[in-house]
Amino acid sequence: MNRWAPADRGRYRLEDLLIWGETGAADTLCWITTDPDPDRWPVAVYSRGDLEWSVYPCGMAEFLLKLLRDEWPQCPISDSSLQGIPDPRFLHNKDAAASWELGNNPWE
Repeated sequence: MNRWAPADRGRYRLEDLLIWGETGAADTLCWITTDPDPDRWPVAVYSRGDLEWSVYPCGMAEFLLKLLRDEWPQCPISDSSLQGIPDPRFLHNKDAAASWELGNNPWE
């Protein structure tokens, strides 16, 4: 079932979503592509925990920065492990795998 949060119900169609990420808790992170200007695409999150879509009126970079800084009033994803990380960084899956193969924990 794909339900929208009450404030967004009926405003967006699934066809207007472009997936750009997912969380370890199987949440889906998307842009809503209804505006012709990609710089104005808000972020939509399908929370597997709530079985509901929510919309955040910002771009991907701002969304992720606020997530890592723990600046959302309520965590926008089902997994809170990304909140408040003192030194967050991006590590591509290939780089992480290569580090593990060498016997190193890439996150330490």
